[in-house]
Amino acid sequence: GHTVTFYKDSSYGGSALTVGYRRSTSGTCFNLSGLQSGWDNEASSYKAYAPNGCTATVWFYKAYNCSTSDDSTSRSMATGGSDLLSSMSTTLGSSWNDRLSSIQVVYCDSVSASDVSMSFSGNKVSGGYTFTTSSVDVSDSSSYVWYRASDSSGTGKTQIGTSSSYTLDIYDENAYLMFCVTPNNGTTTGSQVCTGWTSVGHTVTFYKDSGYSSTHLTLAYEKAGSGTCLNVYDYLSSFNDDASSYKFYATSSSTTLTLYKDGNCS
Repeated sequence: GHTVTFYKDSSYGGSALTVGYRRSTSGTCFNLSGLQSGWDNEASSYKAYAPNGCTATVWFYKAYNCSTSDDSTSRSMATGGSDLLSSMSTTLGSSWNDRLSSIQVVYCDSVSASDVSMSFSGNKVSGGYTFTTSSVDVSDSSSYVWYRASDSSGTGKTQIGTSSSYTLDIYDENAYLMFCVTPNNGTTTGSQVCTGWTSVGHTVTFYKDSGYSSTHLTLAYEKAGSGTCLNVYDYLSSFNDDASSYKFYATSSSTTLTLYKDGNCS
């Protein structure tokens, strides 16, 4: 298979160490001294070759075990291409001469998200998905985005969040939400995948101050099911015994809101 070769001297001279990276899974960490004694912090030049059917990226680490505790950088190659550095210090910077301890070669890489979903719990909506990557020694570095719209067709689509979960607001009353994931495994980015538009349903919002102001807590009661007990302090601990005003929106049928001074609707 394809290889990456390191040389102790500039311009491909001196002792050489060749790593047959294609015999290992994409993203495998190679410690140079672990492959051949005397190679820690000894590389000055290198040659690398990408597979004929896909791109490849070589990641360089000054630290052992491909750790980012010290400097790291990367070099990418087109499909079937090569990358030749006659002097690592000239291209990567003077601090890289004789400073390489470990490498990763990410090749024919794929990353995807599937089964994207959202789940409601009180005032929170959590995004879920299945993360798949062909590489090893990588982390889920995916990015997220939430959108709100006024109907199931996405009318008035507005971005409202960029975390894996979203806290409901007063503007989410009877609105529609969409959760999107752009999968990334630390080196490669896949295609964005989104849920469909999901109805929040009707809500009840409590405010700390009279006149609907200050800190507030919006609960998607319709998502919880009729008769479900919602403990305010479970969703916002600082809100216990602190509500002074509220806004409540009924469904199309008769709807009753029952308030309790005690927890667990006692």
